[in-house]
Amino acid sequence: MEINAETVVCASKDVVVCELDSGAALLDLKSGSYFNLNGTTNFIWANIAEPTKVASLTEKLLEQYDVKAEIIENDLIKILNDLSNFGLVEVSQQAV
Repeated sequence: MEINAETVVCASKDVVVCELDSGAALLDLKSGSYFNLNGTTNFIWANIAEPTKVASLTEKLLEQYDVKAEIIENDLIKILNDLSNFGLVEVSQQAV
């Protein structure tokens, strides 16, 4: 599924997170794989515990970082696509 500003994303219920000083570690219970999140990606992860529109995430990131909205949205979509490809997030077009 193509991710865009109106897409709703949510952390998979099959992922366990452990907060670290430098970010977080994720364990995908389905595959047994571990993933390391840096500060920014950890911020994104923390904000998708419940279903959230990509546009809302973009706004939250704009409040945290002094970067152009287009850059944040493009980078966010890339990160969410990566997380989705690994099965770490659920993606839908349903309204929240």
